[in-house]
Amino acid sequence: MFNASTTWSSMLPSAYPKPLRPVVLLTTMVSLIWALVLAVKFVEDRTDDSETKRMKVFDNILSIFFFVVAALEVFGIVAVMSQKILLARLYFFVSGFAAFLIFSAELIRLIAHFVVKSDLIDDCRSALTGAKAETLNGAIASIDATEASRLCEGDWQRGIWWDLGWLVLTSCLALLFTGIVGAYYHQLLDPSFSRTAVNNEEMVDQRFNGRAQDGTNAYPMEPYQNMAYQAPQHQDVPFVPPQYNMPPEYRPASGFPGEQGKHDTKEALERVSLSDPPPR
Repeated sequence: MFNASTTWSSMLPSAYPKPLRPVVLLTTMVSLIWALVLAVKFVEDRTDDSETKRMKVFDNILSIFFFVVAALEVFGIVAVMSQKILLARLYFFVSGFAAFLIFSAELIRLIAHFVVKSDLIDDCRSALTGAKAETLNGAIASIDATEASRLCEGDWQRGIWWDLGWLVLTSCLALLFTGIVGAYYHQLLDPSFSRTAVNNEEMVDQRFNGRAQDGTNAYPMEPYQNMAYQAPQHQDVPFVPPQYNMPPEYRPASGFPGEQGKHDTKEALERVSLSDPPPR
């Protein structure tokens, strides 16, 4: 049982990254109230005149079990309120012991259902025999001993499944509450947990609807605009084209080899045109 609780306690912090102190307080208060209600109920049942000696013995045992569970839960409230590591560790083991007591008490109640079977049926039969009941036809008739025995036997059979289901449910809840206490103890052992939780809360920006700025959208996003790029936030002035001018004439720089070759070609053409006679 303790191994299962330890495994759950190591898994719960990753599944629930927030502080578990309020959750532990809630589960402890629920367990305390539930244990006190059952303990008082069994004490009141013991004073019932219809109960036999064997039934009163089981009532005494069950009331003691649930009073002890209630006392352990009171210690748990003190441990959680103090936030001390030593008390939290003790409460972790105490909660495991309380889970064992709850399982034992529900198992005893299931066993008692078989042990005091005749007492339960006799008590039920004496209460139903001679009682008035409405039949399927709508007539009012009294219940005889045979019919009372049949009804009480069926009620006892249904009580078996009720006690068995309650045993499974309470045992699972007790183990779950023990695992939550273990996870709370692990949080107290990690001094960086509370600091990390506070830092994460401070990083939350209202523009992100409560999301922390540590994801892909870690920068502020403006409302969607129907354009391919972010336009400048100013008023555009009308576009005025520059005055039209001809491109500058290309001239080689002085000393460029092509410049001398150009003049030589021009002089050669002039000499040819002066020496040759005109065509006829």
